[in-house]
Amino acid sequence: QTCALPIYVDGNGASGVYNNTYYANGLKATGSANNVQYVDGDLAQGLFGGFYYVNGVYGTGFSNNIYYVDGSFANGVYSDVYYINGIPTGTGLVNGIYYENGNPANGVYNGVYYQSGTSATGTLNGVYYVSGDPANGVYDGHFYSSGIANGTGTVNGVKYISGDPANGTYDGVYYKSGVPFTGVEDNILWTDGS
Repeated sequence: QTCALPIYVDGNGASGVYNNTYYANGLKATGSANNVQYVDGDLAQGLFGGFYYVNGVYGTGFSNNIYYVDGSFANGVYSDVYYINGIPTGTGLVNGIYYENGNPANGVYNGVYYQSGTSATGTLNGVYYVSGDPANGVYDGHFYSSGIANGTGTVNGVKYISGDPANGTYDGVYYKSGVPFTGVEDNILWTDGS
């Protein structure tokens, strides 16, 4: 076992930083000087006193799978990951991006469809979404109700049956591509579907 000998400056035990080592009363010590933290005389590295240090100053990085920013637990979004208390578990909307368990969401959360954290248009599990919400109305020639192409009704003069423009007779009116047919078909003259 070695014993550290005290360091003297001008006949007194050194206090402060000498040759990049921190001393108190001539012995290597833990403390700070000029906003730099030292542990046992050396620049603080990693966790000390609940803070994360790099070369003696508050640092940004990982320690024991926990992410620190400026010496403290990361809280917020850093490099597209949402941290709470240094752990990538954040869920919620931050700056227009929705996060689930720390990452930009992909899928349906709280009834909204997300791709890379933004509300999206597309189909997932047979449901069609527009700007994140289940489609209601006519899109791409189909009438949707709660995201399912099964809507029945008339929109902008076009009649839809089970999501598609009506073709055939419904309620005594003959339709072609969703509009009452005018013309001859099967030797029958149709005028406005009658």
